[in-house]
Amino acid sequence: MQDRHVPSRSELLIETLGREPRVIAENGRVRDFRKISSVLRPVDARTVTRLVGEVVKSAEPVVRTADVPDAPGGTTERHYAGYPVSGPDNIVSGVQVVYGNGIGTPSAHAAAFQ
Repeated sequence: MQDRHVPSRSELLIETLGREPRVIAENGRVRDFRKISSVLRPVDARTVTRLVGEVVKSAEPVVRTADVPDAPGGTTERHYAGYPVSGPDNIVSGVQVVYGNGIGTPSAHAAAFQ
């Protein structure tokens, strides 16, 4: 199984047009429409999946925090922010997610159409 260590800050671009959201880029690298659960650890995958649903429904940025296990018996508060990516007719066709121990705005805004 791949190492799913989370750096202090990571970004995902998630496509939301199909039945299940799919990761199309991770930290600027193409991910070929992979399931969120195949890219992230289970605790992160659950939080990101819920976050993506909230962003798609509201078409607004959403910020969440979650406690995630770290060292044996310990937890760390991780922050997650989702930003809608609008396609034609202003329909949310994707979500850009920034997550980690210290987050900010995405490093570059994604756009389906210019």
